[in-house]
Amino acid sequence: MKKIKLIIAGAGVLLSLNCMALAGFELGAKAGLNLNKLNAKGVTADTKIGPVAGIWVRLHAVSFFVQADVVYAGRGGQYVSPAIPPFISAKTTKLTSGYLEMPVMVGKRFFKVLRLNAGPNFQYLLSAKQGGIDVKNGMNGFVVGYQAGLGVDVLRFGADVRYDGNLSKITSSVGGFPSSSRSSVIQVTFSYRFMHKGV
Repeated sequence: MKKIKLIIAGAGVLLSLNCMALAGFELGAKAGLNLNKLNAKGVTADTKIGPVAGIWVRLHAVSFFVQADVVYAGRGGQYVSPAIPPFISAKTTKLTSGYLEMPVMVGKRFFKVLRLNAGPNFQYLLSAKQGGIDVKNGMNGFVVGYQAGLGVDVLRFGADVRYDGNLSKITSSVGGFPSSSRSSVIQVTFSYRFMHKGV
């Protein structure tokens, strides 16, 4: 049901964006890295690197643009639970997860090369493993987040840096992780525009 809702929401957004495209559109592909960090009370979290890749469409109105991405994103992180001497030693737990994500960004271009944008990010969980064990059932299958950042375009090539955060929790109960776990991500991507019209 959550997957169906995500698909319907995505189709609705794309249809709305199509109606708003007054000044042209761009279509391209992107790939890069996520620098993920899990946030939870009572534990120390380290950064984990994951891939991100997919396609994007950017629709231009009179003075702004709306960009929708459909990407695969590798997320996760590493928890270090504190030691309780002399009975319990510190414990390191790694979580690796994969998501199908659809950020929808509203932005404005400056000086023809610089873009500023922000918007919601809808994330559907595809997989989750902790130490090689499948823990998908302990994760929230649908997460709502947000992204904000800037991009630079030169000819057909582009580069983006975004901050990605969660509005909803990513875990319910995974190997003792606190249920309030959220993630923060710095995303760096490079893109290529292979189609455009009126831009």
